[in-house]
Parts: sequence; C-alpha cells; structure tokens
Amino acid sequence: MRTLLPLALAATLGCHSTKILIDTGDSSHSHDSDSAPPDSDTHTGETGDTGDTGDTGDTGHVVLPDITVDCMGSADYTLIQDAIDASTSGDIIAVAPCTYHERLHLQGRTLEVYGTDGSANTIIDGDLGGTVLNVEDGESEGTRFAGFTLTGGLDSAGGSAIELTSAVLDLDDIVITGCDDGYTMILSEIGFLDLTDVTIEGNDFIDGGAAIRSEAGGLTARRLVADCGEDGAYAIYEHNATLLDESTLRCASGYGLYSHHGELHVERSTVTGGIAGIYTEDELDTPEERQLVSNSAVGGGSIGMDARYVHVQVLNSVLWGTDAAFSFLGIDTASTLTNSVFTGALCGISGDDGRLIASYNAFWANTADTCAAVAAATVSADPMFTAFPDDLTLQPGSPLINAGATGAAYLDIDGTRNDIGRWGGPGGY
Repeated sequence: MRTLLPLALAATLGCHSTKILIDTGDSSHSHDSDSAPPDSDTHTGETGDTGDTGDTGDTGHVVLPDITVDCMGSADYTLIQDAIDASTSGDIIAVAPCTYHERLHLQGRTLEVYGTDGSANTIIDGDLGGTVLNVEDGESEGTRFAGFTLTGGLDSAGGSAIELTSAVLDLDDIVITGCDDGYTMILSEIGFLDLTDVTIEGNDFIDGGAAIRSEAGGLTARRLVADCGEDGAYAIYEHNATLLDESTLRCASGYGLYSHHGELHVERSTVTGGIAGIYTEDELDTPEERQLVSNSAVGGGSIGMDARYVHVQVLNSVLWGTDAAFSFLGIDTASTLTNSVFTGALCGISGDDGRLIASYNAFWANTADTCAAVAAATVSADPMFTAFPDDLTLQPGSPLINAGATGAAYLDIDGTRNDIGRWGGPGGY
C-alpha cells in the first residue's frame, strides 16, 4: 500500500511494501473466455512450472490470482495485454516466467500484475517499438507492477520503459535495462510513484536524458539503483516531493539528483554526479522548499551538494567535490549542517554569506575549510574512513567517534554520543 507523507514526517518513513504470495496453479475466476487463448508464436523463452507459487515477499499471505498468463499456453492467456484487456479493476494477474514481446497499456484499470518467478526470469521486451508500460489513464492507488525486467523500450521524447500520467503506480522488484534513445526511462507527470527494489542500469539515453523524470506529484523510493548511462544528464530529475531511502544514484556526466522547485528527503543513500551529487534550487529567492539529507554520501566531480534559495538540513552525512563539498546561495538562514564531513575540495563549504548554522562538523583535505561562509570545525583530522568513498565506516581510533552533537536527539543507535559522519546518530545503521 502506498503512503503519501509530508516531508516533515519523512524521518518516520516506513517504505514497507505489501508482500504477496501468488499461486499460479489452476484456479477459478470471473474471466472465462469462450475462445481459446491466443497462440504464443510471437514469444520466445522458456517458462517454468506454472504450478509453482510466485513469492513476491515474506508475509506468508497467499492470494489466488484472478487471471493467469503463460506464454507457453498452460494458463488463461499467453499475452499479458490480453489478460489486462479481460480484467476489471481490483484483479490480480499472475504471469509465469518467460520473455513476452509486447508493450502494455493498463487502460485506467487498478491492477496488480506479478511475475511469479521474479524479475530475473520474467521479461517484457518492447522490441524498440515504444514505451514498454503505459499507465496514463487515471489508474488509482493499488495499481502495482512487480517481478519483471523491462527491456527494449525506445522513446526519445518520453519514457522508454514506463510512462505515468495523472495516475498512481507501485513498482517492486523491477529491472529496467537494454532500453534505447531514452529521454527518460521512467517519466512521471502529475503521478505518484512508489519504488521498492528497482534497478535502472545499462540503458542508452539521448543527451540530457534522465533515468527518472518526475514532474509534479510525488516520488518515494527505497533500495533504488538509478544510473544515467554515458550520455544522460540526471539519475533523477524531479519537480515535486521526493523521498529516497537506502538508494544509490549515479550520473557520471551530470547530476545524481537534480531538484527544480521541489522538496527532498534523502536518507541512508549514496548520490554521485560528475557535475554535482545533488543540485537543488528554487530560483524564486524565497527559500521555503525543504531539502533534508541525512546519513548519506554525496559527491561530485565539482560539487557535492549545490543548494540555492532553499531551506537545507544536512545531518550525519559525508560530502565531497573538487570545487566545494557543499555550496550555497541565498539559502534560508535557519539552514543547518550538523555532524557531517566536508572533504577533498578547494572549499569545504562555499557560500554567498554566513547564512547557515554549522556545528559539530569535520573538515579534511580541503584547500580551505570555508569560503565566504562561517563554520568552525569540530574535527580537523583524518577521519580514518575504512575506504573512502566506497566504505565510510570509521576505523577504530577515528577522531569522529563520539565527537558529534550531544543530547538525546543525536545519540547513536547504541545509545552512545553521536559519531560524526554517515553512520552516526539515530539514523545510522
């Protein structure tokens, strides 16, 4: 079940997905057809035993599907789209492992569509004919797609893999790979998108493309991996409210996360970009949009995090970049940088004036710790990371251990004083 949260409640985000076991054996349902299922000559690939139980989680809750699909002919339909066409809102469609050569339209129906053997074995190939999955007709909360690899999508003006418009979609155990000439792999316009265990890698983008482009609505992701490829400009471009947990964003030629008039909560994640890890701006010179980064690693070729005309809170994170680890312009004067590390830059913190509150931070290997900003270092010594930047745990004897802010609100999960850096504080893990 999807839950929409204001960012003020983001720290309590559960991001829990409903886990369902699906029995794909013979079952009665309300979609009997007088005609034989379509033949599967257009499909390739091997299918497993369609009597197996498809496990999409671990709650033990077994739900019988209303409709079954198997490209080899041992189910109600051989095509997923034919099953969708025969469905009504509320139906569950179980899809046996195979490679299905088709592009799908949910047609406004609220459906749960599952690959019974997971994304590794259940593939939908669009054969470079357009968008693989279209959810563009007001599909409502409860629309869910899980356990598939989407490949062979192509759309230089939209979403090569998925297009979502004025609808709600949950994705779970989805791999998007092998799509071509993408403006974006997932395009969400006025949509609410909830991602769990989604991987977007190995795709080709047009110049300026994005792995995910989210325009208005909301984006929530847990354990997302998104890469913009060689030619893309953004792992995520967002213009809404975005919540990330335990996710990895990479864009070697651009921005890991680009927020335009949006709000962010990034926790326990790694965000890197060749220009900047995170770029966030409001442009209206009214710094009200909230940008929260906690227990995360944010790095860039030039700038770790670049914040302009927004309200910023950075807590227990590590930021780095060649020019600046953290750069700001016109941000809200109540913005805070706490228990974090700024390293490897010409300027650890660079800003237009002293309009932020920085306390209990560490600076290391910078040409200057601050430039036109006011921030005193609590620690100016080698942090003793296990292997920067890939492993930011602290070695025994690190000066960051028990050096962070005092007070119950900042205690590490073991009850001791806050450790400066990614693994400290109540959000450490």
